[in-house]
Amino acid sequence: PKLPRLPARKKWAEMTSAPAAAAKNIKNATGSDALRVLMPTRFRHFLLILLSSVLLVLPFHFGECGFLAFIALVPFFFVIDGKAAGGAFKYSYLFGFLFFSFLGYWLTLVNILGFVLLAAYLASYFAFFGWMAAPFLSPEAESAHMRAARNLKAVFFIPAFWVVLEYVRGWPLGGFPWALLAYSQWKNIPWMQVADFSGAYGVSFFLVLANAVVYKLIRWFFFTDKKAAIPAGEGEPKILYARNLFLILAVVLALVFGYGQWTLSARDAFYLSSKPKAALRIAVVQGNIPQDQKWDNRIKTIIFEKYKRLTLMAALEKSDLIVWPETAFPGYLED
Repeated sequence: PKLPRLPARKKWAEMTSAPAAAAKNIKNATGSDALRVLMPTRFRHFLLILLSSVLLVLPFHFGECGFLAFIALVPFFFVIDGKAAGGAFKYSYLFGFLFFSFLGYWLTLVNILGFVLLAAYLASYFAFFGWMAAPFLSPEAESAHMRAARNLKAVFFIPAFWVVLEYVRGWPLGGFPWALLAYSQWKNIPWMQVADFSGAYGVSFFLVLANAVVYKLIRWFFFTDKKAAIPAGEGEPKILYARNLFLILAVVLALVFGYGQWTLSARDAFYLSSKPKAALRIAVVQGNIPQDQKWDNRIKTIIFEKYKRLTLMAALEKSDLIVWPETAFPGYLED
């Protein structure tokens, strides 16, 4: 039997009412509300997590992209802000798994299952970070204490959580201190100089701090109802709250980059001076073995002989120190 046909006018009304309502919602919505209308929540969250993963991994592969590490966590923070513990843990785990997958893809040439298990294990540290950091991301929670000294402590709690977990990651199961956030700045020479007294963990701390401040500023200016967030009599929010955030970011950038420039200037002054200096001859041996051949047992002896020959050539140049690359030889030299 044929289905009853709707009157033409009624059918047209039903066809146009939904798009019209959606368009009206989009027109009236601003910021994150517009995103919710345009895109399903889970898909939007996945895209933001994917974006953070790509932004964070690029500096490790391409040193010229080191500046991305200063904002790479911002999309991730938008996802976990306001989430319950379970949701923050889940999305943070996804973030970590994607990041380590993009970072160490070459390990699939060694063992695919081992690579997946390793990425799954390392991602758990990101999950615990998100679980701990999520309650400290919302500017509205801080604005309730606009004049209190404690209102901006969250900016320092968040990087502290990250650094503690980076440190802990270096111990269990022999330790996996891979891809510390500080390593993303391997071409940002001035920023790295602070490591001479803070270590790599200090560099990571300041990077996460910059991400947290940038996130809070974006969240405050574009995604927060400031009139509702600020109690009566607390003053103009853009002056009271944002000013403190800008001040923290400016001081951190000035101190870290300023110290780096001063250290590099002192180094240059030392080498450019006319005072006599002792010379140290250093040779770096690089066999350039392709990854798809490195772990092939059939050419194990060939690899060893190549490094042996290069080492003897360096010794003939009277080198004081000869450096081999990490895991140059596919096995134990004692064998």
